Amino acid sequence: MTAILERRESESLGGRFCNWITST
Repeated sequence: MTAILERRESESLGGRFCNWITST
């Protein structure tokens, strides 16, 4: 269960980072 949660957090972070890069 922790692995799934970690993966989801990582994906969310990655998506946010990518969005920030494209936005800037």
